[in-house]
Amino acid sequence: MLMKRLRAWIAPIAIVVGLVGLGLVVRALWSEPAAPEAQDVAEAHAQLGSAAGASGPEHGEREGPEEATAAGEPLTWDEEHHPKAPYPSEVASAAALRTPIAERPLEHPEDDLVTIPGGELWMGDDSVPCARPRLRVSVRSFRIGRYEVTQARYQRFVEGSSYRAPDLDEDWARDYRWQDRRPRAGTEREPIVLVDFHDAAAFCAWLGQRLPTEAEWEAAARGVDARRWPWGDVWDGRKSNTVERLSGPLKTHPDYVRWLASASASEANVRPAPIGSFPEDRSPYGVMDLHGNVAEWVNGAFEPYAGGNRSESPLFGRADVRVTRGTNFGHFNYASPAATRFPYPANHRDSTVGFRCAADLR
Repeated sequence: MLMKRLRAWIAPIAIVVGLVGLGLVVRALWSEPAAPEAQDVAEAHAQLGSAAGASGPEHGEREGPEEATAAGEPLTWDEEHHPKAPYPSEVASAAALRTPIAERPLEHPEDDLVTIPGGELWMGDDSVPCARPRLRVSVRSFRIGRYEVTQARYQRFVEGSSYRAPDLDEDWARDYRWQDRRPRAGTEREPIVLVDFHDAAAFCAWLGQRLPTEAEWEAAARGVDARRWPWGDVWDGRKSNTVERLSGPLKTHPDYVRWLASASASEANVRPAPIGSFPEDRSPYGVMDLHGNVAEWVNGAFEPYAGGNRSESPLFGRADVRVTRGTNFGHFNYASPAATRFPYPANHRDSTVGFRCAADLR
């Protein structure tokens, strides 16, 4: 009797178990696997350093809503807070752009200062968010570094003042960390990186100088004719060290994300060039590397211009936010005009931001 009852129960139980198992198999078959592109993007980001999106507020932490990029990754600081200007038409072919960096002998000493005459100039650009409206400003004569501060010059500062050496405990920063308070061999003429706003200001003060203001930096880059780029008003990706040298011309930010996720991007040697390696990245006054190579800390708060729209950025007026000028070797917005302003936390350190110093004219 008992066996009959058990057999009566076993059959329905077996059917239920079989149906549950079948359901799990079907669910597994229909579930979408995690997109491999997101992992590829993360790995490529690590290759490029925080130019493409490192983490942590000191070096590009994602702050604010976790929105997604075209590859499904949350927005990096740069993607969320930096203006995305339209990519201009390229005058050169992709093959012409992809030329190796050629280190050139310097025409002047590394610490050379260029005199910029004072007067009124146009500042800003009505087509660039956070850099409008275009307006007239007055600048006193001043001097500015012809070149970005190099690793070698910063080493003399570290040794002469017992200041902390550039360092960052992140995997992507391993190629830029100093060893035994010295830059890596072969990088001495590259611009100093892994320095925040305070480090840059301390170096300039050690020299008896200072960081340039935004107006001074823009005057040095654009000249009296307010050109869009240091060399003129026509974009030419051969003239400066930007990501376009490896990616080729891009049309949209999603194109950049797709390129970044590609094998060629993750294997690319995207890094700063020795100062002066791009002789055509030269302003009307002979100041070098103002467009590409590394972005540069400038002095002043991130505030809207007179008559500007405060709603263009949630960062306007934040005491902990400073400004860099010029794009860099890994930034998605590689063709940004010289009027573009890039906000960062003052303690931001990464592989794409350095500086140059300025001084009052005596």
